[in-house]
Amino acid sequence: MPGRQNLIFADDDKILDIVDKKKYKDTMFTAWMRANVKFQDGEIFYMRLLLNVQRDCRSFESIRTVDGVLYDSFKDAYNALGLLIDDPELINAIKETAELSSGF
Repeated sequence: MPGRQNLIFADDDKILDIVDKKKYKDTMFTAWMRANVKFQDGEIFYMRLLLNVQRDCRSFESIRTVDGVLYDSFKDAYNALGLLIDDPELINAIKETAELSSGF
């Protein structure tokens, strides 16, 4: 549950020291979730995809620039490259993964 983490401590630890420790404020999962809230609609996913194909990027803006056009989002920039449009290999991989995951 949010805000409720398991704590491990020694018998002689003071309760105020335990509660105040910053390492108990976030688990790896809650920290990951908080970090990714900033990137709406999978923006970090599209940024990572762009980093695989864009060259000589020196800023976030240069990652979002395709053919001299600066796009508002990483998703828009990736779509401008046209890499996911009618990609039968990707579509088949998604279908295969769905079938294998369904257990049927």
